[in-house]
Amino acid sequence: MSATRSIQIDLGAPELPRLAVAVEEMAETEGWMPDLAFQIQLALDEIGDNLVEHRAQAQSTYMAVILNSQDQAVTIEVVDDGIAFDPTTDAPAADVTSALEDRPIGGLGLHLIRALMDKVDYRREDGRNILTLVKHRTP
Repeated sequence: MSATRSIQIDLGAPELPRLAVAVEEMAETEGWMPDLAFQIQLALDEIGDNLVEHRAQAQSTYMAVILNSQDQAVTIEVVDDGIAFDPTTDAPAADVTSALEDRPIGGLGLHLIRALMDKVDYRREDGRNILTLVKHRTP
């Protein structure tokens, strides 16, 4: 089985729920296990929330997501038109060792995404940020 689905979100409008619907639909048609769909949705929620929150500073106007479901893995490309930002190297490291009450609020997004996905890569191409996530369909 193989299927591809693309969706573009206007970061200035409340459109992130459209992304959740697209993931749900693909999960259903491609027979993803519930935990796979949940992990992909959680990672995309985190990325989408961050892009919306920082869109003015990053000068981003849209987020495009390309889901590619194969027999062995799901590959997700998240594209935005903001200034260059490589979350794999530019985001501050998450504090996972301090006591909870001593940690700053936020800053765990990339840590969470790395824990959920099997591979996380970034590249800058044609003035766009492209974050590629890979999640294997079997443990």
